[in-house]
Amino acid sequence: MNFLTAMSERSVSTAVLLLHVLVFGIGAWLTFGGRMSIGVLVTFENVFWELSYNIGSISHFLPEMMEAAGAIRHIDDLLGEEPAIRDKPDSIALPRLRHEIRFDDVWFRYGGSSAEGTCQLKNVTLRVPYGAKVGLTGLSGSGKSTILSLILGLHDPTHGSVRMDGHDVRDIRRESLFAQTGVVFQESFLFNTTIRENIRLGKAGATDAEVEAAARAAEIHDFVRGLPQGYDTVTGERGGLLSGGQRQRIAIARAIIRDPAILILDEATSALDAETESAILATLNRLAAGRTTIFATHRLAAMEQANVLFTLTAGRVTNTVLRRIGSPGPWSRRERTMRHRAAAAV
Repeated sequence: MNFLTAMSERSVSTAVLLLHVLVFGIGAWLTFGGRMSIGVLVTFENVFWELSYNIGSISHFLPEMMEAAGAIRHIDDLLGEEPAIRDKPDSIALPRLRHEIRFDDVWFRYGGSSAEGTCQLKNVTLRVPYGAKVGLTGLSGSGKSTILSLILGLHDPTHGSVRMDGHDVRDIRRESLFAQTGVVFQESFLFNTTIRENIRLGKAGATDAEVEAAARAAEIHDFVRGLPQGYDTVTGERGGLLSGGQRQRIAIARAIIRDPAILILDEATSALDAETESAILATLNRLAAGRTTIFATHRLAAMEQANVLFTLTAGRVTNTVLRRIGSPGPWSRRERTMRHRAAAAV
């Protein structure tokens, strides 16, 4: 791009200079031969320089036009991409989750091969009961995010099945799965628009009342109301005008406005300081009531929230810690010991 930009600018300048030498030389020859007056030559010279100046100005816009054309081509290519995963012609709409999510002997490799040495998941069998808070922990690359991707239906397992209330994910309409799933990532993307529109992104057509209700649930409403422009405050590029905790709460509100049956948190608090993380986790713990919450984490504070904790090692479930759903109070000594063993594996 830099090479083409330099060439476009220099080539126009060089061409104008060479053309000027040629025009001036011919004009001088005609003038000395008596076939053209000096006044005509001077007038033509002035007209030529005026035209060449404007041509040179146009040349400065060529690099921007080339860059814009490339960007538009990339956007067009993206919009023209066909999804790798398509709904079957006889796929069914998934009713709201009521019972469980189950992995049955799931193997997965990006690209489709089931060769064991290259699989991201190997022989994963697990059950996520409805209403549970499930933690996935393990070293980077152990398969946590891959499990979340399979639950979201972004990929099909290479072998085995992922089932929602007994329905294979491959047999359901992905849109019906997406509609009841909310996701909060480690670094949630906020667009350079208002807080209201960033929250409304989670549910197209949501009313202002629904946006504010979601913000209250995420405990960001009072902060937003205290801003001079309230919900019409622009967040800046990637939410740069807000703190990390505020961005995450807006992302939580964006997920909650969908009223999801499944709430997925992919390292949602790992980039926050301890105090902000504790506040966010308290909010998430309250919002998890009546939903199936699945979070990938390596933070001990996040593991404290789990009813079920799966430890993954090189794509396999190597340790499982169970706790009764809805158990009040702190973990028992045995539960804490098992949880710390899971953390030690990380």
